[in-house]
Amino acid sequence: MSHRHTPSPIPSDPRHSSGDALLDHEVLYDPGQSFVDASSDHEEYFKLKEAYLKVIDLYSRASLDADKIHDELKAAHAALGVAQQDATQARDEKATAEAKV
Repeated sequence: MSHRHTPSPIPSDPRHSSGDALLDHEVLYDPGQSFVDASSDHEEYFKLKEAYLKVIDLYSRASLDADKIHDELKAAHAALGVAQQDATQARDEKATAEAKV
């Protein structure tokens, strides 16, 4: 099992937050800001959020692929160890049988 860090999720709606903009990745609203600027900030937030979610999805898939490859490598390593033990045992048995003749 691998230990990987999963980034914290971005809330679906920037209005639902814990109150900490840095933790929530929230776009803060400045009362002195015009409606157009605020709208632009929200558009940028949702574009960034969409890109972030795509990256998280790719990261998750890559992590699953890496875990699968790691498991396959462990299985191949174990099979090679068994095959090596079998070959050594067969060689030793052959040497013992030849020594008795």
